[in-house]
Amino acid sequence: HNVLNAHAAAVDLYRRKFKPTQNGKISITVNSDWREPMFNTMEDIATADRAQIVRLGWFAEPIFGTCGDYPPELKILLGDKLPKFTHQQKQLLKGSSDFFGLNHYGGA
Repeated sequence: HNVLNAHAAAVDLYRRKFKPTQNGKISITVNSDWREPMFNTMEDIATADRAQIVRLGWFAEPIFGTCGDYPPELKILLGDKLPKFTHQQKQLLKGSSDFFGLNHYGGA
């Protein structure tokens, strides 16, 4: 949560104060390993999907999604344990990247 808010604040500052003269690009790189279901059952498929949402969606959805917020599936999974963004934080998060960076080290 704090990493996302810090990222959004840094991007906002850069875009307001430095981008007009430097014309640079700014992003964030997320890490996610691909998950495949062990068996072709609904339960295993759902588990693999949930792992992707937790690993990738946690950081990517607030920035690259349309709402500036966590994925709905993550909100359901974690409930009140997941911190909430303010309206202002959501606005800063949404679109706070000029490109998508992904670290991917392997999959099974």
